[in-house]
Amino acid sequence: MITVTAECLRRRDEAHRIYQAMPPVDELPPFVHLSAYASMAELAAAFDDRETAAQMYRLLLPHADLFVCGGAGVIMIRGSVRYPLGVAAATMGRPWAAWTTRSGTYALRPRPRRCPSR
Repeated sequence: MITVTAECLRRRDEAHRIYQAMPPVDELPPFVHLSAYASMAELAAAFDDRETAAQMYRLLLPHADLFVCGGAGVIMIRGSVRYPLGVAAATMGRPWAAWTTRSGTYALRPRPRRCPSR
């Protein structure tokens, strides 16, 4: 959240430093893995980090038919895993990889604006 906020405030260099200092997602508690994978896929896209996007794609793919939820219990539902899966695929330069093998549904949809316009 800090990284996205800093980017929205047009402090991209600061946001990128924070992004690079983030711990690996596998060091996080298992109950936050799916939401962390989704967030990291979007941050990887924001910073054109193809290596992290590829890692998040591999981690998200088995969960393509699920929803990304977060909070204690289910406080926030961010939508289908297919969206960050498609974002990761596009960031990798492989938008055709957004097709999931389990459901055959195209994951990629138009990318929303990252920050409100001033």
